[in-house]
Amino acid sequence: MLEGLSQAIPRLAVEPGKDYRVITVSFDASDTPQIAREAKKNYLKSIGRPFPEEAWRFLTGPERSIHDLTEVVGFRFRKDIHGFTHPVVLIFLAPDGRISRYFQVTKFSYGSAYPIAFSSFDLNVALTESAQGKSVTGLKKALLYCFSHEPPGQSKFFNFMGVVGLITLAAMAAFFVYLQVTARRYREGRVHDARKRRASRGQFL
Repeated sequence: MLEGLSQAIPRLAVEPGKDYRVITVSFDASDTPQIAREAKKNYLKSIGRPFPEEAWRFLTGPERSIHDLTEVVGFRFRKDIHGFTHPVVLIFLAPDGRISRYFQVTKFSYGSAYPIAFSSFDLNVALTESAQGKSVTGLKKALLYCFSHEPPGQSKFFNFMGVVGLITLAAMAAFFVYLQVTARRYREGRVHDARKRRASRGQFL
């Protein structure tokens, strides 16, 4: 998501640091300021043009502070064995700190080669409305969730779907063979009947 955001920032019509700021907060209490600095350096570089460092802040904090902040903004996440399960969403704040909009991501091609693509038009509208202090409540959509690993039972589900797919493929192949055999028998039967009719006419004459 941050990679997609860094690629959308150069297309924004507003000026970073003056008209808007980006704040990225880690909800992993084990992250350190050093990790945050490295992440910030990478994403600022990904923007591809000069960007004021103070306009995009990467923050870390203790578990209690993270919990208080995410609770206030309505961001829910769950720590799993291999990482976190969490919604993929941008939260826009008005100048007075009120939540203006939840920018929900609903579609995504999985993999690092396919970063989330944000519409610069939608981001510009969201930033303008936030600057004006407007609170926008959009239609509820099915949120895209990020999983650090396969959810429990997911592998069994895909194994089941694989078996069903193989069975369906085998059934289609068998049906195709059946049609071919039936058509061949039908053609052979017609040829045999035609020969019998010709033989019968020859005996009659």
